[in-house]
Amino acid sequence: MKLRLLARKALTLFATAALAIVSVAGLSACGESQEDAIKSMIKEKFSQLEQVTDANIEEVYGDDEIAELKKYGIDATELYNACVKRFDYEIEDVSVSDDTATATLSVTNLDFATVAASWTDDMSAYLTSEEAVNDYTNLGEDGMIAKVMGQLVEKIAADDAPTKTASVTLDLKKNGKTWEFADEDQVVSAIYAGTDPSKLMK
Repeated sequence: MKLRLLARKALTLFATAALAIVSVAGLSACGESQEDAIKSMIKEKFSQLEQVTDANIEEVYGDDEIAELKKYGIDATELYNACVKRFDYEIEDVSVSDDTATATLSVTNLDFATVAASWTDDMSAYLTSEEAVNDYTNLGEDGMIAKVMGQLVEKIAADDAPTKTASVTLDLKKNGKTWEFADEDQVVSAIYAGTDPSKLMK
């Protein structure tokens, strides 16, 4: 269904932007223990998640993607900020072995799966309603899609949206004197508080 595909694409683009923001060069261990250097790197990276501008989003998404989202009523920066505004974490453990390491984090963010399921239920009810028939006449198909996609963003941004806390393990590697994330999928999982984004909106 087109609406689910658009919703999945929007959340995939969010993950793409978040990953681009945290996956720049790591930090070196200057006078710190390896464990402290890793903690500093993680704090530096994840602090950047909330420090985005329209220019950052435009650089990651590109004009075509932003235009498509806007066509259907989604402001790319607004969606991104809604997805990260509840993001929080605590570093529970760091274990170093030569040039590799693992960090265990307790991560909290929006419960994307619950929000996606709620939106899907609402969307299904709407598409079989008299309201949808009237909207199709008055707004056209694109207008209907923009309306429903706007409702998704509203659910994500709602102050009372459900949250989820999960334990996430990140693998790290040392590149020279610099610690970096070793697995992008693990970083995405952390940003989604342990949810697999590929399973959303099915």
